[in-house]
Amino acid sequence: FGSSALESNSKNKPIFIFFTTEKNHLCRLLETEVLADARVVEILNKFYVPVHIVYSDSLPETSQERIICRTYRIRSFPTILITDFR
Repeated sequence: FGSSALESNSKNKPIFIFFTTEKNHLCRLLETEVLADARVVEILNKFYVPVHIVYSDSLPETSQERIICRTYRIRSFPTILITDFR
């Protein structure tokens, strides 16, 4: 995630964060039907720095994924967040 923040600043693009869980049907559907579409990927890469965060209750509390979810108060999945680091 840190490298994405640097890329966001250097390219002057916002970060598109896609939060999912492994077992959620809607997360899988969004991944396979929307984010797998080459046109969507092209637009995301052109205008954003895309980041995919996969949350799991089995991750340690200190994992980067859990820290990011706590920081942005992500409590339901899938969630899409667009942000920058300015």
